[in-house]
Amino acid sequence: MGDPKDRSEPEERDASGHVATNGLATTGRGISGVRTTGGAGARRAGGRARPDLKQGSAAERAIRADFLRRMRTLSRDLARNAPSGVLADALSRPSARGAITHVLREVEPSSEEMEAARLRERAMERGLALRERLREDSGGFLDTAQVAGLLGVRRQSVDKRRKEGGLLALETPQGFVFPACQFTLTDVIPGLKDVLGAMQAGSFWETLAGLVTPSPALGGHSIIQALERCRGDEERRGIIEIAEAYTSG
Repeated sequence: MGDPKDRSEPEERDASGHVATNGLATTGRGISGVRTTGGAGARRAGGRARPDLKQGSAAERAIRADFLRRMRTLSRDLARNAPSGVLADALSRPSARGAITHVLREVEPSSEEMEAARLRERAMERGLALRERLREDSGGFLDTAQVAGLLGVRRQSVDKRRKEGGLLALETPQGFVFPACQFTLTDVIPGLKDVLGAMQAGSFWETLAGLVTPSPALGGHSIIQALERCRGDEERRGIIEIAEAYTSG
C-alpha cells in the first residue's frame, strides 16, 4: 500500500463535480473541501484567498514553523552568496523588511534554486492528485454537524469521539471534517476505533490511505471494506494486525 506524504491541499470540486480554485465541494457522501470566499481572516496570495487557520491549532503551528525554517534557509543562502555590495546596501535600509526586499530585488535566483523550485512544484502537483484520489475513495468528507446528524448525537459527542481516537478527522480552517467511509447509514463502522489506534503513528493522509487502499492481505479489499464485512472478533483481530503492519511498514 502507498505511503502518501505531501504538504498542500488539492483543488476542490464544486457541487457539479468541476474543479474550483476554492469552494465547498460535495462528492460521494459528504463534503470534500471548505469554501473560502474572502472576508474576515482571508488573505490573497497568488490570486487565491487563503483563510487564517485557528490560532494555536496544530496546523497553524506547523505552518509557522515551516515558514520560519524556509526564511532561515533563505537568509543563510543570501548571506553566503549575494554580492557584498548588495548586502552592504541592504544593511543601510532602516528595517529588516527593507533589507531583505532589496537583496531579493537585486539578486537573481541561481539555476540550482530554480531547479529546486521546479521539483517542489512537481512534487506538490503529485501530492494534490493523491489527496484528491484519497478524498474520492473515502466517499467525500462530512463536517461535524453532518456527522452529528447521521449518528443522532450532539456535536460535542462527535468532538469527544474524535479526541478519544474513535474517528479519523482532518482539521481545516472552518473546523474538522471526517471521511465518510468511517460510517454506516446510522453509525460508526464497528472496530474502527481499534484500527485507528493501531495506525495512530501515521498522519491523517497516511491513515486514510491505509483505510481505503486495497490490500492483498485482505483479498484485494481495503481495511474499511474488511471491517464492513467482518463477522467476528477473530477476523477483526486479523484486520487490526494488518493495520499495525501498514503503519510500521
